[in-house]
Amino acid sequence: FFEGQEDVTNENRLLLASVGLKTLKPNAFVLDTTKKEWTQEFRLMSTGDSRLQWTGGLYYHKLDLIDNSVGVLEDVGLFVAPDFIIFDEAVLFGAEVNIDTEEYAAFGEAYYDVTEQLKVTVGARWYDYTLTQQTDAFGLIVTGSGDPSITVVTGPMSTNNESISPKISIAYQATEDHMIYVNAAKGFRTGGVSNGVGNLPSCNDALAELGLTEAPEGFEADTIWNYEAGVKTSWADGRFTVNMSAFYIDWNNIAQSVNLATVGVGNESCAFTIVINAGQATSKGFEFESQINPVEGLNFGVAIAYTDATLGANPTVGSEGDRLIAVPEWTVSLSGEYEFPLSDSLDGFVRADYQHVGEVSFGFNEGEVFDAYGLTNLRVGVRSESWTVSLFINNVTDSRPELGERNFGSVFRRFTTLRPRTYGLNLSTNF
Repeated sequence: FFEGQEDVTNENRLLLASVGLKTLKPNAFVLDTTKKEWTQEFRLMSTGDSRLQWTGGLYYHKLDLIDNSVGVLEDVGLFVAPDFIIFDEAVLFGAEVNIDTEEYAAFGEAYYDVTEQLKVTVGARWYDYTLTQQTDAFGLIVTGSGDPSITVVTGPMSTNNESISPKISIAYQATEDHMIYVNAAKGFRTGGVSNGVGNLPSCNDALAELGLTEAPEGFEADTIWNYEAGVKTSWADGRFTVNMSAFYIDWNNIAQSVNLATVGVGNESCAFTIVINAGQATSKGFEFESQINPVEGLNFGVAIAYTDATLGANPTVGSEGDRLIAVPEWTVSLSGEYEFPLSDSLDGFVRADYQHVGEVSFGFNEGEVFDAYGLTNLRVGVRSESWTVSLFINNVTDSRPELGERNFGSVFRRFTTLRPRTYGLNLSTNF
């Protein structure tokens, strides 16, 4: 069970302004969520030492979720004459959203040792996923009335996805310390029901820019084919490891979130986001990872990844060649740790981690681009076989990058960022 409250005074004032109203009093948006969830999986695996091994299983998942939200305003007046009170109290926006999902799946894999060095793996997963959603919405920006008893009911709407995702992998163990592999696998993300959109002129104009006469009820499942080839190597008795891989992903019917405030010109007051299928996309790149243990107790790690992810031909939103939203081109991770004995049963350690995340796009058609940023964490402590105590400082430089936004044009923009510099004491134990 989750219950939360968020102050969205500025956003509510902007929404009011879009319909010619204004309030000077603070107001809040309250969200209550109740969730019931059940997951069950059964597996059956082969035993013995034959060249053919296998595993199979069944999976079930069910979710019942109820989201209640409401934003209440007090002393609402005309924008041009805020002292002329129209409503002593009114609901700006509220909704009860009921979501039920159910998934059945069956899966299996077979592993065959063609030779002592060559291994082939084939597998598949069948799934059947159903989502049902109903939304009872009310409030000024939905019905034109602040009376919560006047509602607009959307649904119940349902979406069902059923498919089979196959995979194949070939691995060649050239030596005890060097392995080469190639993989091909099909993946998916289930479809769903898109968010509702308020009946505002700016929202209607934004939808028209996307070629829509109304907000879509839902979006379809998207699928990928992932092709990967790589090597895993170990040197100097395991003190130096290098893993490298290259990948190509063919993405069909990609689902993307679109902030309507960023669509077209003059629609900044539409504070709604929809999910639509944007067409085809590709993602290609490489990954490099290495661990180095030059002397006893000292370890260094590095991981580098490059990703070129873009929209394909004839997308339903954006333009061909646009970068996919929130996918950095470069990421780099560095780590270092030194462990030293304090006694026969205790070891001390000092550790530092650094992560670099490259710039990301947050909108199509040459939309907003967020700058690259770095994150540094430090830790010092003592550990035994059963427990660890450490002092930590996370986000040492107090970095405040822009990670996401709700764009309301020249009026204001709301960003999400990292947690600020945080320090403390951590105690963990093993059972």
